[in-house]
Amino acid sequence: MVFSLAEKKQRPLNFCIIDEIDSILIDEARTPLIISGQAEDSSRMYALINTIIPVLIRSKDEEANKNNEEEDFWIDEKNRQIEISEKGYEKNRALLNRSGRAG
Repeated sequence: MVFSLAEKKQRPLNFCIIDEIDSILIDEARTPLIISGQAEDSSRMYALINTIIPVLIRSKDEEANKNNEEEDFWIDEKNRQIEISEKGYEKNRALLNRSGRAG
């Protein structure tokens, strides 16, 4: 430690060492780099899905979704997932069939 800048003996820093760089570049990556060919244009599919989602009926929880014939899906906020009921799958398939995009 020094009390004035004139007493400082350390030269300016020119590099740094990053420990566990693999963790920073690979493990913590939110969106991995994928090197591939041209992606297909799926904007029509996104527009179609945007018309289907408002038609689906949300359940208040998993048990209500399993026991109720009217509701199509429920949101598991803890795990950040959506679970679609059997009726929800059938409804989605019917709506996609009408548009000619079912698989």
